[in-house]
Amino acid sequence: MGCGCLIGSGFRAGAGTQAGGVYRMVSPDRIQLDWPDMILTSRWLEWDYKRKEMYAVLTFENAQFYNRVEWHEERTYRVRFPGVQYDQAKRFFFVVGQKNRIFPIAHRVEGGWSSRLVTTPNARVRVKKRRGTVEVTLEAAAYPLSKAGMIQFGQMKGEWVF
Repeated sequence: MGCGCLIGSGFRAGAGTQAGGVYRMVSPDRIQLDWPDMILTSRWLEWDYKRKEMYAVLTFENAQFYNRVEWHEERTYRVRFPGVQYDQAKRFFFVVGQKNRIFPIAHRVEGGWSSRLVTTPNARVRVKKRRGTVEVTLEAAAYPLSKAGMIQFGQMKGEWVF
């Protein structure tokens, strides 16, 4: 049995690329899945107030592949997005691009007993899985990347967007 783990890279904290009004940051954390065919079943964003970092929390499982020989496996990983900042007064998360351009990333939505982070219409998180290795990218643009309120969660050739 393999061991799902995070694999760090030499990524410089807070670094992102900006071209044509689009900001793109690949998380420095890579995920190596136990089984290459695991699927993403749950995802959300969270903010660590102590470290002042944003994370994508991803849960993968082999639910559609297990049988009497293989057992059900579910693994949850946290990948960082260094450089994301939080404006507590306005309650939104952002990154600063070239020429001090601010790209909103997410905002906090209150609901009942808890709150959650929701990406803004001009931002998205892209999860790519290739041969059991997962790369997570945060993208933001000066224009909407999705229709407001639209849920964009679905797999397409080992790629998910939320």
